[in-house]
Amino acid sequence: MPDVSKRNFPMSYADLIGLCNRIHDFQVRDTAEFVNFGILPATTTAFETKISEFMDLPQDIAMEAEVINATQAKNTLASEIRIMLRAFATRARLVFELNSGNYKRFHSGELSRFNDNDLYMFADLVSAAAVELLTELSTTGLTQIMIDELDAKIAELKLMVKTQSIAIAVRDTASNLRVKKANELFKLLMKYSDVGKNIWYEVNEALYNDYLIYDTQVGSISAPTNLSVDVSTMLFTWSEEINATSYVLEATTEVGGSDFEVIYSGPDNYINYTPTSEGLRSYRVRCRNSGGYSEYSNVMLYNYIAVLPQPGYISISVINAVTGAISILWEEISGATFYRLYHSQVAIGSPALEYTMIGEYSVAGFSGSVPTGYRHYFKVICGNSEKLSVDSDAIFVDMPLVP
Repeated sequence: MPDVSKRNFPMSYADLIGLCNRIHDFQVRDTAEFVNFGILPATTTAFETKISEFMDLPQDIAMEAEVINATQAKNTLASEIRIMLRAFATRARLVFELNSGNYKRFHSGELSRFNDNDLYMFADLVSAAAVELLTELSTTGLTQIMIDELDAKIAELKLMVKTQSIAIAVRDTASNLRVKKANELFKLLMKYSDVGKNIWYEVNEALYNDYLIYDTQVGSISAPTNLSVDVSTMLFTWSEEINATSYVLEATTEVGGSDFEVIYSGPDNYINYTPTSEGLRSYRVRCRNSGGYSEYSNVMLYNYIAVLPQPGYISISVINAVTGAISILWEEISGATFYRLYHSQVAIGSPALEYTMIGEYSVAGFSGSVPTGYRHYFKVICGNSEKLSVDSDAIFVDMPLVP
């Protein structure tokens, strides 16, 4: 459910409540005068109740936190399922030919790009294929228990997708309700302010001024502070400023430059934003009300880097223990155009030392020979013309001398 509500008031929620409480207090003081205009004490009490009910509504940022938490939990589970699917594909690769129909039932080069629905639909297909081909795949260590674990995670992902959707709907509904209730309060605020001014106009200047609502909210506003970004969620946040009705977040790729572009304009002091490309950018934010804009915040520098996924599921098969012939397979990464295999040769039982690159390959595999009588560590990095992944986890094989 999208947020279709629009604020009808030129102030922050905090200022609106402060002004409503202030006018209510003056109403109570001037009860007798308000009664002359048909505004009875019960009406004034109802105004106070509406103020209290609004203050009890959930905060927008709290609702956004629920969405973020649900999204993070879902994304974590989706990552676990991708890891399991890649492990299933690696096992299938050890049994079936790369171009065979059976292998293609387990492998998808688009796995890292699947949305949630695509992911659990593909995972269902992999699970069914694993059950059908379990006899062949059992030679690589696949068990029914592993398939059952995958099925359980698929079911959990489907539930988490619904949970995320519900959290988004709850957030949007709560935000819309909050705006609606705030608009109702502002309408009452304007009504009672006008009544109060009419009561005391040319009668008592001090009491008349009590009902002026704009002097406290228009004019000078401070620049937002504490501009920051949570890189795990890409949530940009900054301080909520008194008297501000909206905020403008800007960015530029020119460090120290002045050619900023607006990336957000709205009433909230936070926004989820992912840059369209990697690189260092300068960010700044300012706020405004009907009196104008504040100064800009201090500039924040943030270098956004989107790396390729880390290659996983490296497996080593010993082809010939006498000659040291081995075969190494690893996960195929969507978007990677090359793989670099690194090697560290040490005494059996020793930790890895300095790695050297064996070579760069266009496919996710290597076949060759290594000296016997040593322990051999391997790790992989994938890349393309624009970026590299981080190192894969290291794996090793002992190749003792064979008499």
